[in-house]
Amino acid sequence: MIERTISRRFISLTKDFKVLLATGARQVGKTTLLKQLKADDRGYVTLDSRQAMELAKNDQEMFFLLNPVPCIIDEIQRAPELMLKIKEIVDSDSRKNQIWLTGIQKP
Repeated sequence: MIERTISRRFISLTKDFKVLLATGARQVGKTTLLKQLKADDRGYVTLDSRQAMELAKNDQEMFFLLNPVPCIIDEIQRAPELMLKIKEIVDSDSRKNQIWLTGIQKP
């Protein structure tokens, strides 16, 4: 594993924030980074999966029943409908470090 400079900073930020977003160009290692940093109790779901994306778009309650926090949601830009549910989840729980997101940044 290559240690990235941002790794320590990302972990440091988890102590202060409920949700963190790793964003940037395609294929730069956002997902790889978060997978390397995650603990065993943190789930992972990618919205590249058509089934996960459809569930995220159409039934946010069920999406989070199947993917409880703490979790990583990869490619969040594919289902902006999830954002309101994410806000609801973190507003109702004071714990930090609940949800990590990845998304591409369009030029």
